[in-house]
Amino acid sequence: FSIDDISGILTIPPSIFTSLQLDTLENDQQIISKLQSTFPINSQKLVYLSHGHAGHKSYCYLAITARVLAQYSSYFTFRFDFKGCGDSVDNQNQDVIGRLIDHDIECLDILFNYFNNWKFLDNYSIISHSRGTIASFKWALKTQETNPDLIQPFLISCSGRFNSKKLAESFLANPEKKNQWDKFNGSFIKSYKNGDYTF
Repeated sequence: FSIDDISGILTIPPSIFTSLQLDTLENDQQIISKLQSTFPINSQKLVYLSHGHAGHKSYCYLAITARVLAQYSSYFTFRFDFKGCGDSVDNQNQDVIGRLIDHDIECLDILFNYFNNWKFLDNYSIISHSRGTIASFKWALKTQETNPDLIQPFLISCSGRFNSKKLAESFLANPEKKNQWDKFNGSFIKSYKNGDYTF
């Protein structure tokens, strides 16, 4: 489903899905209402799964991790596409400025604010890959500064990107990418967008 133009997939633990007979309900709102009325406040853990630079919500290990966490640990998971990636809408002025870390931080703000309204869920953890790690760490720092009393989720990095200088150097070593960098102050990356790989 979509949250403020951010596309994502919520995985409900199979044991909960089956015991509450959620498959008999007609729509997402009925499922949410049933979950809200069944569980006490902050009784269920929610893990966010975020992708990296040119990724998407079903990229690499994300779908497998969502399934394993739901099935074996009974965690709810939400894997999502940052705006400008996968099935989410583009950021404002994306054709001019591209996708920035600040955009990714805004996406995390939107998601956490949204799921905070699901009182039975505890924002337990963010598992992030590559650039998603930078976004989640910067989001946590920003959140800590603006709301120091908020309990921060566990941050788990899977191949976090901590040396972006090397990334820039590899782009600039390629003449085509260097030309793009000089002309557009950035580089076009092949990525999955709305069901297809684009440049």
